[in-house]
Amino acid sequence: MFTAVGNVTVLAIAISNNTGGGIAATVRWRDASASTDYDIISVKDVAANDTLFINEMPLVLKDADLIKVTSATGNALTFTLLIVEALGAIQG
Repeated sequence: MFTAVGNVTVLAIAISNNTGGGIAATVRWRDASASTDYDIISVKDVAANDTLFINEMPLVLKDADLIKVTSATGNALTFTLLIVEALGAIQG
């Protein structure tokens, strides 16, 4: 799970399966301000020893929004987000 702190732009998501069999993955975005979940990927098979790339982005997250990656088989998947964080105004 990834929790946004401030404004964060998600550019891509990589989901890796290092097991010997295919595993179903689900990726959800939790809009904290609306208390609503949205499916980014709903039950997509990640083949054995393979990586699924999701790059139909960008997705702009606001403070406290979440990205959740779950698998049908416990903690068998790992995921990586490519993000850009918005910095506050520079004082000077």
